[in-house]
Amino acid sequence: MASRVTPLNIASAVLVVILGYSIFGSASERPAIGTWQLAGVLLLSIVSDIVFRGIVRNLKRIWMIELLFVSLVVALMLIIGRIWG
Repeated sequence: MASRVTPLNIASAVLVVILGYSIFGSASERPAIGTWQLAGVLLLSIVSDIVFRGIVRNLKRIWMIELLFVSLVVALMLIIGRIWG
């Protein structure tokens, strides 16, 4: 089976790096978001990628759907952050 890179794979890799800095970095390097929240977003990213790969077989469609999904999640995070922040 060929390996297919998707936007959620890239997002998961970035989240793993940020989570590593959050756990092993010094206090000045830690991101503003909590470690458990990062772990939850990482889990959501991995599960969403598995679901999208199961539903959609065409790689081009997976890219379009996952880019739309990532864009919507980022937009919602920004909106919620402004409402509660």
